[in-house]
Amino acid sequence: MKKNLYSLSGALTAISKRCSPLGILENLSLRHYYSRTAHSYPSYRRNTSHISEQPSNFSIKLDKEDRERYLNSFLKKKIISIWKQQRPLVKAAPTLPELLETTVYRDVCQKLKPLISMSYAEDFDLPLMPFTLLGWLQYSKITAQIVGKQMDAVYWDELTNFIHQCSKKELLHDLYSE
Repeated sequence: MKKNLYSLSGALTAISKRCSPLGILENLSLRHYYSRTAHSYPSYRRNTSHISEQPSNFSIKLDKEDRERYLNSFLKKKIISIWKQQRPLVKAAPTLPELLETTVYRDVCQKLKPLISMSYAEDFDLPLMPFTLLGWLQYSKITAQIVGKQMDAVYWDELTNFIHQCSKKELLHDLYSE
């Protein structure tokens, strides 16, 4: 037997490193790092039925001011809260007739447009165009992931898809002209 460094008396012991306090701590941290979480949430898209919240190795250095701006932004919180309320309606819209689907998209879009344009102006000085809007939505999603708000990241991803659908239905022309 080898002498265990974790034995208080210094005597030989059969306790393995995994059973030592440091080994247990290391095992717990690795288990948390590599394990999947049990949470799954219904997806807004038809193709995927659930979105699992998983720990990610994804990491980008985010400036402190960007982090604070995201966490303290009233407009971003309001956009997310409106999306949470309207999400079931938008999810059900593709099953409705074309006219009703467009009406649902238009109503939700009308609620979100002023907040989106003001929140976009908080982060970017560039003019609001389809390309820059989608870039800003992806920026918000990545920022939410880095800050640790996984569900916000899911909502920003769904908002990106929703804005893309609204763009296809030509519901965003007045947003770009502002």
